[in-house]
Amino acid sequence: MIVSFLRPPQPCKPALLQSSVKQQVEAIEKQYISAIEKQAHKCEELLNAQHQRLLEMLDTEKELLKEKIKEALIQQSQEQKEILEKCLEEERQRNKEALVSAAKLEKEAMKDAVLKVVEE
Repeated sequence: MIVSFLRPPQPCKPALLQSSVKQQVEAIEKQYISAIEKQAHKCEELLNAQHQRLLEMLDTEKELLKEKIKEALIQQSQEQKEILEKCLEEERQRNKEALVSAAKLEKEAMKDAVLKVVEE
């Protein structure tokens, strides 16, 4: 069929052959355009499907990362709580020791005051 396009028109019916060739060329062009449009549509559908899969993968990854961040924050909070409790316990112990020391000093001061009063 394509080979017939390459042959020069025969002299007996040039207008009829030219018209026939032109119609065939137009029909082939329409088929090519239609095939290209179908292929473009298929490509667009594939691209949309890939895009949707990518969005789903990103959503899944986002949820996993949210969960990991949540777990890390909980762990960090627990560690900070433990550190704070340790610091509070150390502060309580220092306060207790300071109170005991202050009580001893007060006791000694009272004892000295009583002895002084008794001696006078």
